[in-house]
Amino acid sequence: MKKNSIAITMLALSACVAVEAQNPIVPTGSYMADPSAHQWKDGKVYVYGSRDENKQYYCSSHYDVLVSEDMINWKMERDVFSSVSPKDEVSYSDRKLYAPDCIEKDGKYYLFYCLDGGGEDEGTAVADSPVGPFKDGQIVKGARQIDPSVFIDDDGQAYMTWGQFECKMAKLKPNMREIDPETIRTD
Repeated sequence: MKKNSIAITMLALSACVAVEAQNPIVPTGSYMADPSAHQWKDGKVYVYGSRDENKQYYCSSHYDVLVSEDMINWKMERDVFSSVSPKDEVSYSDRKLYAPDCIEKDGKYYLFYCLDGGGEDEGTAVADSPVGPFKDGQIVKGARQIDPSVFIDDDGQAYMTWGQFECKMAKLKPNMREIDPETIRTD
């Protein structure tokens, strides 16, 4: 009987203990949310995500990229894009960065980002490398809300989806920095 009481007590106590786990591919002390993974022509996998500053507050003013050649060993490329000084590439805002995505077209890498706080939320910056530095952040006019996602269809046409509480989709113009407002569709 005494053994059962001890076992039940230990089980009850273990249920009260908070459990925390570290993401196995993110370095200790780093918190990455909203991941978007891509395998580019070099064969490596790149994971773009927002960087949670700590466990109590999500998002930050900087993006990091995880890179792997084998999906086992990962390297964190830090501060590939920022919305504040000293590496500020969003001249029109100092707001926090939410979920990103990235797409390659014609040897350029386009980072699509979103900002907190409403208004003109969606933007894009460009780099020659999948890990940046991404430069010249510009508003994607007509795209309001959060969480951009981009893809290029088999016919070469690029599309962007985004939204909060409803999904929106539109064709991207060839410059990859503007949507065609005539093509916006909602769910």
